[in-house]
Amino acid sequence: MFMKKNVINILIALFFVSLFFTDLLAADNRSDEIESFISMLNSDLQVERIRAAKLITRSGLTDQKLFDLIQNKLLAGYQENTGSSKHMDEMSWFCKALASSGNHAYIDTLRKIANTASSSKLRKYAKQSIGLVEKYHMDNKIISSTENLEKGMSLEAAQVKNMLTSDKLYLQKDAAKMLVRKEVTDPSLYALVNEELKKRFMMHGA
Repeated sequence: MFMKKNVINILIALFFVSLFFTDLLAADNRSDEIESFISMLNSDLQVERIRAAKLITRSGLTDQKLFDLIQNKLLAGYQENTGSSKHMDEMSWFCKALASSGNHAYIDTLRKIANTASSSKLRKYAKQSIGLVEKYHMDNKIISSTENLEKGMSLEAAQVKNMLTSDKLYLQKDAAKMLVRKEVTDPSLYALVNEELKKRFMMHGA
């Protein structure tokens, strides 16, 4: 009886250790992704900076270093009167990217821009972004979960799987877009989509 209890305790301990190392591995894998985004955000090419912001909004990332950089770039550029609509596009995407952190600490920055930006378009997007912070806070928990991280599967693929298998239609749609754009190309995801389509087809009656 004593030995059986010890075995159970060891198995429980190993289970929690495996969870710890899975999360640690996920964090390490994402560090490369974070550095890649930081490099894109610091690019001299505006199109690269905007692309980074767009990708970040559906990344599920919460890294403070990354979002502090976005916040700093936003504060440094939101009042610039360049006369360029592309600049306002960039600042607007930075607002949404900042909201995608799901971190309520950035709301004050978004509120400042919503109240003081000279561009009415930017004020509108900053205000909208304030309302998105809580949504992203909840979504990031779904996207960043390691529950679907299988052996041999990339972290990005696991995140897309999280989105596909969630009960949130907009996350499913975003995941489908990522597959169509070939941002993630894991064959198991296409198989999953195929199975889901079959289920829905059968549900609605062939």
